This record gives sequence, structure tokens and C-alpha cells, in this order.
Amino acid sequence: MGIEFSKYDTADYIHDQDDAAMYLDLTAHDNDPESFLEAIGDVARAYSMHAIATEAGVSRESLYRSLSREGNPRFSTIVKVLDAMGLAFRVTTKKQLQQEAEEEEARWQAEHPNAFGDEPDDRTERFS
Repeated sequence: MGIEFSKYDTADYIHDQDDAAMYLDLTAHDNDPESFLEAIGDVARAYSMHAIATEAGVSRESLYRSLSREGNPRFSTIVKVLDAMGLAFRVTTKKQLQQEAEEEEARWQAEHPNAFGDEPDDRTERFS
């Protein structure tokens, strides 16, 4: 008897607008248009593809096709879809992006001071 695995779907892990915004922002940093479109599709599925398509004024089938790796949606469609999800498109300088990333990392490290420390936690001790 083998182990059964369910198919991984990123949409299952997007629970709110903050998750969606972070995921799309990180995907946008890759400068890969196909991955970004696919990520918008993941978020649209998490929200409900039908609801997003209706709000954006496009058919569900057309939206699925547009947001696939092979899709080629108009920029206006992308903006409408983001708007339907309560998200906005943002352009910033690379310098500002780097500064924000450094600030976020410093904030995270301040909130998790022992995350990478030498002190073993319970899990480390169990496997020593």
C-alpha cells in the first residue's frame, strides 16, 4: 500500500489579500512574464475564477486561457483582474525595492531573534 499525495496547488495557500499581494510581488521580481501571469491565475483561483472574471468583465474561460503560461492578455485585462481582487499594480525603483527588502528582513529578524541562533530548539535536540 503506497502513500497517496494530493496535487499541489498554490491557490490553496492564498488566504487573503496580503498573501496574494506578497505572492504576486515576489513573482514579479523574477521578471518572468509567464510566471507572473500564472501567479495571477493562482490568485484568481484562490479568490474564485468565476467571481474575478465577472468583476473584471471577461468570461471565465477567456480568463483561464489568458492567465495560463501560454496566455497573452492585454495589460488592461491584467489591471482589471488585479482591481477585481482588490489589488493594485505598482512600479518602483530597484533601489527602493532593495531598501524595502532590507527593512523587511531587519523587521523579521527583530521579531524572530533566535531563528538562526546557535541555541538548539526542541526539534534540533530530538534529532541530535
